[in-house]
Amino acid sequence: MKHVILGLAVLTGLALARQRPEDVIKGQCEKAEVVAELWHGFTGGAPKTALENLVIEFNRTQGSQVCVRPISQGNYRDLSTKIKAAFTSGKVPAMAQAFENNMALYLESDALVPMSAIGVDLKGVNPLFVNAVTFNRQVYGVPFNKSVQLLYYNRDLLKKHGARVPLTIAEFIATARRISQEEKAPVYFFQPDTSTFSYWFFTLGGSYFQNGRLVLNSPKAAEVQTAER
Repeated sequence: MKHVILGLAVLTGLALARQRPEDVIKGQCEKAEVVAELWHGFTGGAPKTALENLVIEFNRTQGSQVCVRPISQGNYRDLSTKIKAAFTSGKVPAMAQAFENNMALYLESDALVPMSAIGVDLKGVNPLFVNAVTFNRQVYGVPFNKSVQLLYYNRDLLKKHGARVPLTIAEFIATARRISQEEKAPVYFFQPDTSTFSYWFFTLGGSYFQNGRLVLNSPKAAEVQTAER
């Protein structure tokens, strides 16, 4: 009999291990009193798996009271399109993943609620991440997943020109310009895309939302455009 029980236990464990995360979450939410939809832009791979595993662990801590149900809306562009449509229809999900770039546009709707209104504490979170989702001194998002830019540098080239590794955007621009002039050729390369603009813009303290209006040609925006050129 002991061997039979052991065998059943192993088979049960294997069955649980083979359950898809979405099936586990579905089962959790079927028993919950409150289900909160979380729209996201992950279509597969490690990001989607990590999110689902995190949700499963969170739901387990809530018993049968609250359940978060993540729902993929396609890629990031699909997600943004569907969020805008949700604002128009008035059927907005409880939570949604969003780029900081889009937050100012979403604020044109009255559907967003500041984090302070629901008691979210963001102490200890990188202030740059929090600043990116802060508008009119109100925090409207929780840093969810971040792409962080890295600086690769040529130690020998810096040593040759008596320069140190730049620690700020201003130092990076000044150092790159000086060495490029001395080398008579460009010595820095990066992709000046929308993401790069937004990273530099928010790092310099810029904001797309000022005095209740969307502003794209602020002094900080002009400064970033000059730096990228």
